[in-house]
Amino acid sequence: MTLVVPGDTPSKKNGKRIITNNRTGKPMIISSTRHNDWEKGAIAALALQFAGYKVTDYPVALSLTFYFSNKRAHDLDNVAASIMDVLVKSGVLEDDSTKYVNSLTLKFGGVDKENPRVEIDLGEE
Repeated sequence: MTLVVPGDTPSKKNGKRIITNNRTGKPMIISSTRHNDWEKGAIAALALQFAGYKVTDYPVALSLTFYFSNKRAHDLDNVAASIMDVLVKSGVLEDDSTKYVNSLTLKFGGVDKENPRVEIDLGEE
């Protein structure tokens, strides 16, 4: 089964911001607004494509192919972490530990200015 998450995937690791907790007055680190907005859209896109189906035959082998909108250098392992988190939060995967995902392949598919995306192939080992 192949799922598609539209748009450029932001890095969760590098997209942090520091805010002050109003209650305690202490600083705290949270994800960027850009990442949070992308995550909401990605979860909605996966929910439409997956339509309530849930993977039950674990472990699975995942192949993620990233198509970015520009030629800038992108760190595949950082954007893969964002995709893995979204797969869990959307209910596609129960967890992203090795008990559930025993193979993960990351590929750069090229530049696609008109249609940046991630193609997620869910295979079974």
